[in-house]
Amino acid sequence: MKNNSHKTVLGDGSAVVPPASSEAERRKRLKASFLHGSGVYAHRGSALYSYLCSQIAEDRQLLAIADSSPAASQRDYHFLAAIHYLLLDPANADHRLARFYPTLTSDPLAPEQSFAAFRAFCLENASAVQSVLQSKPLQITMAERAAGLSLSLGELAAQTSLEFNLIEIGCSAGLLLLFDQYRYDFGRFGRLGKSSAPGPITTELAGVNARRPSCIPHVRDRIGIDLDPLDVESSSGRRWLSALLYPEWKIERDNLHAALSVLVKRRPQIEKGDALELLPGVASHLEGPVCVFHSFCLYYWSVEEKRELDRLLLQIASDRPVYRLGIESPAKYIAIAKGEQASRQGFDRSEFFAEVTCTSYQDGVVASHLWAKCGAFSEWFEWLI
Repeated sequence: MKNNSHKTVLGDGSAVVPPASSEAERRKRLKASFLHGSGVYAHRGSALYSYLCSQIAEDRQLLAIADSSPAASQRDYHFLAAIHYLLLDPANADHRLARFYPTLTSDPLAPEQSFAAFRAFCLENASAVQSVLQSKPLQITMAERAAGLSLSLGELAAQTSLEFNLIEIGCSAGLLLLFDQYRYDFGRFGRLGKSSAPGPITTELAGVNARRPSCIPHVRDRIGIDLDPLDVESSSGRRWLSALLYPEWKIERDNLHAALSVLVKRRPQIEKGDALELLPGVASHLEGPVCVFHSFCLYYWSVEEKRELDRLLLQIASDRPVYRLGIESPAKYIAIAKGEQASRQGFDRSEFFAEVTCTSYQDGVVASHLWAKCGAFSEWFEWLI
């Protein structure tokens, strides 16, 4: 995306310019994000992160270090991931904090005893933590999110009877581009994928319209675009991806490592740069229908940038069918994650979910429809159509 200011990559490769604000206001929002995060992590199965967030929110020294994160949202997550990344370095394996992380010990100590060791590690390694925050963006990528793409692209293929070229904006390492190489478990709706494929990726199909495709949709070609693609062949890149998963998430980490093994063998084409600059050229080398996909990426874009994307896709649609599938958080959640709005007590689906939209580009008309809602990691998926 074009912007005359400094660009920061976060989420799944999106670019934002953090808004200017006073230090007091910034710290207030940062504290709010940690307090919000405490509830989020408890709900998603990380008692360690939940407890740490509740303590960090009241610690001015740790908030000052966390404030080094350039991310416009989820700065609490960025900070925790940076600590996790440093702990996963063999050089820090003997630090007493490692005894609380399930990724580093098979018998972790109780989270409620962790804060003193956590605080000491942060203060001892403040410069290293700040360096990680400045150099490693929040390129969260999980094999589990491929379920949302598989379901929505399968629906699009069924409705249009078309076989698409797939372009992913903000592809990070490219895991989702290989969605057809994984194995899925949809509970009572059965499984999809080869039994030897990585997985299973488990998704609950909820609601009265629950269904799944008859097969994993086939694509003609696949290309990813990212401002700063993550190098999965480097030990640092793989360690960062692992650090972005909660310490308690063993199944998700196993799925990630299995997916990375596939990715190294079947590297999809990934173009580095601004999606609005590269998209026309990328599409020009593809023959046939195009589906542009993005997840947790465009919700950071400005209104003007989203309009420019629609304009470009209308141009590309002048000689072929073009659709856009998006899985993005609603505006309300973004405000909560930034610390601009308080969340309700507790955590439930009605407040925290992603919206799945399908947008068509035809005869100069942009038509967008809300198709479904799902969990942030596609752990559940509910059709609205």
